[in-house]
Amino acid sequence: MSALDPAAIAAEVARLGDDPSDDALLVFSDWLQTHGHPWGELIALQHAAELGDGSVGDRAPTRGELRAKERAALPALLGEALLGVVDPVSWRSGFLQRAVVSSERGERAREAAPRARHDHERALAERVEAILSRPVARRLEALVLDALPERFLVHDVADDNHLYPWPAAIRALERAPRTLKELAFGHGTPVAASAYVRFPDLHALAEVLPDLERLHVQGSSIGRPPRFAFPRLRELAVLDAETTPADLDALVAAELPQLERLVLSLGGLAYCAVEDVELDGEVDDPATGYDAEALDPIRGLANNPRLAPRHVRAFLAADWPPSLVHLGLRNAELGEEMLRVVAGGRLIGSLRTLDLSDGTLRDDAVATLVQLAPRLRHLERLDLRGNLLGPEAAQVVATQLPNADVAAQRDDSLPAYVYRYVAVME
Repeated sequence: MSALDPAAIAAEVARLGDDPSDDALLVFSDWLQTHGHPWGELIALQHAAELGDGSVGDRAPTRGELRAKERAALPALLGEALLGVVDPVSWRSGFLQRAVVSSERGERAREAAPRARHDHERALAERVEAILSRPVARRLEALVLDALPERFLVHDVADDNHLYPWPAAIRALERAPRTLKELAFGHGTPVAASAYVRFPDLHALAEVLPDLERLHVQGSSIGRPPRFAFPRLRELAVLDAETTPADLDALVAAELPQLERLVLSLGGLAYCAVEDVELDGEVDDPATGYDAEALDPIRGLANNPRLAPRHVRAFLAADWPPSLVHLGLRNAELGEEMLRVVAGGRLIGSLRTLDLSDGTLRDDAVATLVQLAPRLRHLERLDLRGNLLGPEAAQVVATQLPNADVAAQRDDSLPAYVYRYVAVME
C-alpha cells in the first residue's frame, strides 16, 4: 500500500486539470507507480484498453483483468467508509466516469441493528461530500443519488414513511467538478418503495448545477413544484408515482431551451404508495413495520385519477423548443380519448420517437390507434412495449404501424399474490 500523502495526490490531479493530455496522464500514472500506489497501474491499464494497446504481455487487458484491478484499487481510491455504499459504474483512463451513491446503511450497521431508524439525508450528504473530495472523482461525468426507505411503519403513512433525503446532498454538489453533466435522483427502474421518496427541489438544484445536460428524477411530487431553469439541459426524465396537473404545469413553465428528450411517467400503471399491508391475513407488528421489498408485488396495480386527457392535451399544446424530438409518456392510461390527444396535437409532427410503453393500451382501443396511424407513421420508432395487447391485436398494430414495437405485452389479469395484500392509495 502506498504511503503517498493524499494532499500530494490531489495536487498532482489538480495539475492534470491544466494539462489534460494523454502524456500528462501517463506521467501522473508513472509517478503513482513509482510510489507503489495501485491507482497508477489502473490508469495505465485502462488508458491502454481504451486505445487498444497491448499492455499485458503482447495484448490489451481483458475486461475481467480490468475489473480485478479496479476492485483491488478501490480501498485506496475511495476509503473504507465508502466501500459498499458507492458503486463505481464506469471508468475512463483511471478516473471515475459514472458512480452511484447510496444512502442505505452499510452492511455492518444493518447487521448490528436491522430495524433501527436511519438518517438517509445525513448519510447521503456525507457520502456525496466524501466522493467529490476524492481525486479519483475529479473527472466525474455522471452521478446517481439513490435513496430508498428500508422499512415502513404500517399505520403511519403520512410523514414517517416518506423520505426527503435531498436538500443537504444538493448543497454538497457545489463541490462537483465541471465535468459533471448528468445527475439522477433514484437508481434504475422505480420500485414500489420509490413512491415514498419525495422529489428534489429542482430550483435549488439549478442554482447549484445550472449546466446539467441530463437529469433523471423518480419518486413522488409533493405540492406545487417550484419554477426551474436549465439552459443546457438536453434530456429530462420525470418518473412520478402519480403525476398531477400541477406537475405538468411546472414542466411547461420550466425554461429548457435546449431540450431534446422528455420522458414522463403519468402514473396510470406504475408504482404506488399504500396505507396498509396485510401478509397472510395478519398485519405486521406496527412497532417494527415491514421491509420495503414487501411492497414490490403491488407495483403496477395503481391508476391515476388526478390526470385526465384534457390535462395532457394542454401539456402537449405548450410551446416546446424545436429541439424536442423524443417524448415519453410512460405508464399512461391509453384509452381512445388519450390516444386521440397524443396523436392529434401539433407536437406529434415534430417528434422522431414516441414512447408509450408500460401503459394500459388494450385490444378495444386498437381500432382507434389504427385510425390514427397516418399521424404516427412518420415516427422512427413508436414504443408500445409492456402494454396490455393480446397477440392478435398486437399483430394488427404491427401491420398497420411497422415502426411500432409491440413486444413484451403484459397480462391484463391480476396475479394471485394480489389477494394477499390490502392496498389503499393515498
